[in-house]
This record gives sequence, C-alpha cells and structure tokens, in this order.
Amino acid sequence: VMRKIVDGKISLLVIYVDDILVFAEEKDIESIRDAFVEAFQWITMEISDTHSYLGMLLKLKDGYAVVDMKNFVEKILESSGEQNLREFMSPAGKDIFAVDEKASPLSEADRKLFHTSVAKLLYLSKRSRPDILTAVGFLCTRV
Repeated sequence: VMRKIVDGKISLLVIYVDDILVFAEEKDIESIRDAFVEAFQWITMEISDTHSYLGMLLKLKDGYAVVDMKNFVEKILESSGEQNLREFMSPAGKDIFAVDEKASPLSEADRKLFHTSVAKLLYLSKRSRPDILTAVGFLCTRV
C-alpha cells in the first residue's frame, strides 16, 4: 500500500500480485494510467465507484468506502455443501470452545474442505467481519 497526501487529499495505491487498486482524484488516476501505458504499452483499467477486488466489493459513496463481502460469504456457504443452515444473532454460543474428544476424525476430503473453509473465514474476518474473529480463531486451532 502506498499513500500520498497533498493539500489534505489522500491518494492510495494498493498492489497485490498483478492487481492494482487506486483511490485518488480522477486527474491523478489519469496521470497514473498514462504512466502505466507509457511503461507497459497496454493495460486494462476500470474507473468507477464500485470495484470487485480480492473477494471484496468496494463501494465508494459520499466520501466513504464500504466493503461488501456478501458474495464471498455465499460462496463459502455453497462450497460447504451444508443444507440445514440457520441464522444466529451472535457469531458464537457460550459453548464456543467445547470439543467433542470422542468425535471420529474427518475423512481426507472433509479435512481439506474444513481447512479451506476456515482459511476463507479467516480472510473474511480480517477484512470485514471482526465480530467472527474469536470463533474463527478457535477453528484455526482445530485445522
């Protein structure tokens, strides 16, 4: 992440592998685009108030950035294969740390699915859902 402040206006350049996300005034964005085109001859660029980036839908609205990961959550739920999902008021109950020591080990396929799901939940909790971090942290100890 690169940050620049000029006359009280903040510009951000976020780089992840081959994706670059720019938050700046439109003239500054055009300047950055021109520099990239000069250096690389060709780039794909989208300018809008809504961006999909690393599983997050970023919406710029009234001077604020809103991070929406609803689609990411839906994909996690779909991949779990679980049919009997319920809604809860809290991310964890009073027995959050209870472990059934008599439970049989997961099959290799279920173990991989559990590991993948917990990793995705950790990513989600660090980006937009800090309320689930305690529960996800405990699941990390069970991977």
